[in-house]
Amino acid sequence: MKSKFAIEDITACTDPNVWDIGNNVLYDLCKQYPHHNDTRQIVAKVWLIGRSYAAALERRRNKAEINDIFYSDNIASAFKQSDLDQRLFELTSAQADGDENFIKCMYIHKELIDVLHVPTKQHKRSFSSKYLHFHCPENFYIYDSRATEAIRTFNIILTKEMLGQINSMKMDEGYAKFAFICRILKSLIKNETEVSLTNRQLDNLLVAVANKKLTGLLEKKMFPET
Repeated sequence: MKSKFAIEDITACTDPNVWDIGNNVLYDLCKQYPHHNDTRQIVAKVWLIGRSYAAALERRRNKAEINDIFYSDNIASAFKQSDLDQRLFELTSAQADGDENFIKCMYIHKELIDVLHVPTKQHKRSFSSKYLHFHCPENFYIYDSRATEAIRTFNIILTKEMLGQINSMKMDEGYAKFAFICRILKSLIKNETEVSLTNRQLDNLLVAVANKKLTGLLEKKMFPET
């Protein structure tokens, strides 16, 4: 049976690319400083991840406050008062792809959005996904407008049960739907090509799809059959 996916596009997203070294710096930073009880460590991670991934927290409605104070006081305090360290610790012993663990990740993402809403007065969905990804790469998917636009290319429809689960539980609807689709897409790719993508490699694929769409080079063979 012919694969629904172009194998060259799938394998390409597993190859080394120009962003690997920079991303590895951020992974190593979060691995070296995984906790949220030191202002310097919090500010370093929030600043570098936010700026690197076009999701800086200083992009907020009320900019009257100096950015340095905003980060060192407001943002650091919000993280210190949160339960993020305990929540992430609970994931370390769980299977990344397990159903229970997946649902926990949706809750953690929503909790971080709520934590950051206090100092920013905005719903930082994209930043939260990226920040959590660098702390737990195989637990959290990278969410932004480019990824969401690209993933629509694969024509994946969530079941009524999945939508009901999202609506009935305390999740961020936009991210939860995206994460469910990412999980399905990874499974489809593995079944069709026998390639098991990491969450980072899946993001590489979505970036490649987004770039093809922008340049008009997207090929229909990347679409799953419906």
